[in-house]
Amino acid sequence: MVPFSLGEPALPLRWEIRNAYPNPFSPSTTVSVSIPLASRIHIAVYNVLGQRVAVLEDGLFMAGVHRFVRNASGLASGVYFLRVNVPGKMQKTQKVGLVR
Repeated sequence: MVPFSLGEPALPLRWEIRNAYPNPFSPSTTVSVSIPLASRIHIAVYNVLGQRVAVLEDGLFMAGVHRFVRNASGLASGVYFLRVNVPGKMQKTQKVGLVR
């Protein structure tokens, strides 16, 4: 018999984007996205001029909690913006610092 657990539910109950960690980072950072229904997730990285410098993810994901790791070994030290978008559900832009 498996004991009853009050831990996290099997599927998220709400849409949520957690802050990237660690921040500042070197050489990689992780962002978590919780989706209660299958959804497209688009994550892009922008420099301070607003230019997209990388696409971390762009695809359809099943309901659940998804963790995405950004390895910035090809980018210079500085401030970047991580934009996480689940079309029609939520969008969040986070400032992240890359230190070498």
